[in-house]
Amino acid sequence: MKKLFMMAVTATVLTTSAVAADKEIHSLAEYEALTKQGNVIVDFYAPWCLPCGELSLNLEKLELHKRNVKVYKINVDENPDLQALYGQPQIPTILYMKNGEVLDGHIGSLTTVQLEDTISNYFY
Repeated sequence: MKKLFMMAVTATVLTTSAVAADKEIHSLAEYEALTKQGNVIVDFYAPWCLPCGELSLNLEKLELHKRNVKVYKINVDENPDLQALYGQPQIPTILYMKNGEVLDGHIGSLTTVQLEDTISNYFY
């Protein structure tokens, strides 16, 4: 029973983590183009990572697109070269960027309240 529950939770996290972002980034050129202007959060994740799914859900709850903050996701399993831009960060990792400049980052999951506080510090 416990195994079935964990499989259901994993399936839910994997499904919802795919829809939390404005766009999935797949190349260095795409990364540079999408992050060079405006307020951006880059979410480094892996589909098998449960804390990554939790963070994606919390980002989605904030509806950042309505507040002019774009969220882009990078699957580190499919894009190790993009992960290597910042060493080999653990996942989940998010970067707060403004006009192409990395302002700060965070490793690990955050609650919606923690995200809101941090986002308010950098983007408002």
